[in-house]
Amino acid sequence: MNEKIKCTKCEYENPINFTSCIKCNYRLKNAQYYTENYKDFYELFSPQNQEILKNTPLTDTAYDTIIYSIINIGEDYIQLLPEEASISNLFNITKPYVKIQYDNSKNFPAYLSYYSYNNILIKKSTHASLIPTAILHEFTHHLFNEIIKQSLMHMLNHEKNLLIESFAWYLTLENRYIELAGEFMAHKVQEYFLPDDFEGFTSVIKLLEDNPNLDEERVKQALYFGNAISKDIIYILKNFITPKASMYGHVYENQGIEYTIVELSVEEKIDKIYRLITDAFAKIMEDKVEMQAVLSQMNKNYIYLNC
Repeated sequence: MNEKIKCTKCEYENPINFTSCIKCNYRLKNAQYYTENYKDFYELFSPQNQEILKNTPLTDTAYDTIIYSIINIGEDYIQLLPEEASISNLFNITKPYVKIQYDNSKNFPAYLSYYSYNNILIKKSTHASLIPTAILHEFTHHLFNEIIKQSLMHMLNHEKNLLIESFAWYLTLENRYIELAGEFMAHKVQEYFLPDDFEGFTSVIKLLEDNPNLDEERVKQALYFGNAISKDIIYILKNFITPKASMYGHVYENQGIEYTIVELSVEEKIDKIYRLITDAFAKIMEDKVEMQAVLSQMNKNYIYLNC
């Protein structure tokens, strides 16, 4: 289901949404993928597809297939043996998935880095010692997006396209609880692979401080979900990255988080992914005019940042 585009120069098969060859950097003839077609919106968000989603539960077997599909995106390019998370290795590991760029803009001045539309942007002011953890953090956001995309693709038996990418981006930004889950999983991945460089759950704590009226039970559920997905992302990355042993021995998990993190069962985790997708799909179906405009703008952002 992960369609490829072949480089006409070296014949390497790249992910369908790439515009330059991973191996030789030759420009790929991929204009069709990055062309916005209004018909695609109504074909994807149709009553027939909504009915398919209602009648197609996401199973544990299907979810395992999705995780392996994400691993397979990079397996042809990345080294066979996992290596430590140095800057050069992380640039190599992430290359089949995302573009990494240094950012000179004044966007998000308080951030070391940020993730946007299949791009990881590292602020020019970020110290070299902090770049590996920054890349891991943002790459986790990308892999969470990829889990959403691949889950929808699997349930609808649909190839990846620009609209599915925008749907996943919309879903992961839809509300503060999903954002909270995303930040928690990103910090958990940082903590696992680079424990001595881990500086705590700063973005999680800031989100909670900036949004004091969030429902406490939903906050807990978001953290539980983020913790569960972090384990899947760690599983993906362990194929490519060796965790660095801590020189300080025991690492105190979840320091600064006032909630006890409850482990979700596989069934609970998969059901939450399924509900996120079907609820977001239903919301789009309820107001197609407004949501078509929202996703159209996201399509344009993908085109601008990737072409």
